[in-house]
This record gives sequence, structure tokens and C-alpha cells, in this order.
Amino acid sequence: MKHFTSSDPRALIIGAGVAGLTTARCLQEQGFGVTVIADHFQSATTSAVAGALWEWPPAVYGFHEKQPEQALLAEQRWCVESYKRFQTLALKEGTGIYWRPVIFYLGAPAAEDPRELRKLRELRQHVRGFRHDAELTARPGINVRSAFVDAYTYETPLIETDVYMAWLLGEVLGHGGTVEGRRVYGPLAAAAPALRDVYRADIVVNCTGLGARGLSEDDVAPVRVAWLIVENDGRSFPKVTTAHCSSQLDSATGGNFLFIAPRGRDRLILGGIAQPEHWSTNLGIQRDSISELIWRQCMQFMPCLANAKICGNAELRVGLHPFRRAGVRVEREIGDTVVHNYGHGGSGVTLSWGCARDAARLAREAIAGTSGQLALPLALASG
Repeated sequence: MKHFTSSDPRALIIGAGVAGLTTARCLQEQGFGVTVIADHFQSATTSAVAGALWEWPPAVYGFHEKQPEQALLAEQRWCVESYKRFQTLALKEGTGIYWRPVIFYLGAPAAEDPRELRKLRELRQHVRGFRHDAELTARPGINVRSAFVDAYTYETPLIETDVYMAWLLGEVLGHGGTVEGRRVYGPLAAAAPALRDVYRADIVVNCTGLGARGLSEDDVAPVRVAWLIVENDGRSFPKVTTAHCSSQLDSATGGNFLFIAPRGRDRLILGGIAQPEHWSTNLGIQRDSISELIWRQCMQFMPCLANAKICGNAELRVGLHPFRRAGVRVEREIGDTVVHNYGHGGSGVTLSWGCARDAARLAREAIAGTSGQLALPLALASG
């Protein structure tokens, strides 16, 4: 553990989700002492309600508008950085990171969709075990009457968020960081000078997710997502060890996207529902019908899930993912010591280490008095 001194630069991070804690850790690696303030921690954060399956942008699940090309290239660079970091972290005990195969299903041949074909050509360069094969749609245990005609697979990190977020917080604290429960009221441009004085911070980093709508007066909007958690111990149905995903569901299923993914050693996440512009996690009288819809659309794809048993009080998890229509924001305020890292939508875990590393670099450049401009995105071949 490093013991920081008064001569070390100090950073104040606002937000304790995966973006905030990962940024805090990267700042520590850059020699900063850190304090994290937030009004929600651990299980109360949106990060704890994430599907947490690494995938190539644009993500399958959630709500998406067409992104600017520059924003998409930046996300791809960030997710490559995260993939490499998760490979290293998976070797450590207690991180909650598991490597599993995932299969993505398509409703039409990839060769007939230029965007899908481009995605496959980019993806295969950066992951382990990539294979594009229509025969993947005929795996044992899958409903042969499904509408999927093409598929691809690769090995991916699947994050057990409850364990991972606790480990990540422990890393920040174990390396000399401090945390404090506090809500910051915006706009941040006005609040930042006082925050720097109170916490003796050289830099303020905004990792507030949906809260950036008010703090930064930015166009960040919520998409409400819901997941069912079921037992996956091999007793009620054969244990599922491969993740299955698609944004293209048979019209008979209803719902928004298919998501079946192992969680930890003995749980399975079923999804999913994505509802743009819903501001509450309280489903009210819709709770039972949404649970039923998720379960039925997954069961129609994988019939053995008819025997699934809902797990205790956490059977349905609901969260609000922060989407920014202009794409993820990782940049430094011109002429000020404020860095932003927010707007990750449904890809917060996927992009976490790449975004955090850039945010930490911008913070270091701000302290050094350099330009603070991000480098151009890493060239990612698409052909």
C-alpha cells in the first residue's frame, strides 16, 4: 500500500459506480491520492444491476441511437483496453471475474448486413476463441424453431457485479483512498472550486452517470433495464455455462433482447427489458408481468428454463443506465481542473478500464499544465 504525502497530487472523484471506482484506481496508479464521494455505494449503484458481459460496441442490449463514428471508435479502443485488463484480473482470487464462451445470434446472415459484417471483422482481431458459424444456432438445448439463422462466438469476461464492486472498492481503500457519502448539487462548474478547497483536491473527476444530466447540464437520459436472477446449480435444469445473447427476438416472444448469462458459480441472469426515458426503478404493478415476460422469452429460446427457480429476494433487479446521445464523455473542461467520465449507457463495465485510464491521463495532464486533449482513437481495422 502506498502512503500518500502532502506533495502528491490529489483527486476528488464524484460517483462510486464502476466508472468512479475504476477511475479512482487508475488515478492511484498515476500517483494521485484519491477521495471518492457519492450518494450511493455498492449494491445501491447502477453498476451492481448490470448484465456485466463484455461485448464489442455497439452493445446488443439497451437503447441505442446511431453514434458518431468518432465516438464509436473511441468506445472500441476503450473496450479493448478493458478486455486486456480483465484477463489479468481474472487470475486473482476474489475479483468475481469469470471467463465464459458467449454466442451472439443473428436473425439474418451477417454477410447480408454491412454493419454486422464490419462488427465481426473488427471483433475477431481482439478476442480469444472467435468463430463465426451458422451451425451455432443448432446447439443442443436450443429451440430449433427460433428465428436465428446465423451466430458467432468468442470467450468473454462475465462479471459477478456484487463481488467485483466490493473487490474494486477494497482496492481503492487498500491503496490509501478514502470514501464519503455526500451528494453534490450542480452545476459542477460552480461547485468545483469549493469542492477542491474542502477536499484539498487538485482535480475533480465527474463519474456521476445519470447524475451528469444535472451536474454537467448534459443530454444524459435513462434507460430502465430489468433482469431475472435464477439458480444455476444443475439441479432444476442442466447447468448453463455459455452465455447467449441477441437483439433480434422472434416477434412471438415480445420483449426487447435476449440475454442468458452465467453469473458467478451458481446463478444465471435472464433478460431483458430496456425502457427508454423511464426515471424510476419502481416497476409497480408491472413487476410481475415484466418478470413473466423475461422468463417466457428466455424459456422459448432455451426450453429447460421452464424449471428455473427464482432466487430469493433478489429475483428481479432493476436499474437505470445512463445513455448520452453524443456518446461517452471522457474529456477535460477547457481551462479548468475538471475531468468527465460518464454516459456509458449499458456498457459501463465493458468500457470501464479504458475510459478510466484516459480520464486519469487527462487528470495528470491537467496537473502538468499540458493541453489535456485526448489522443485520436486507436485505429481498428475493419477489413
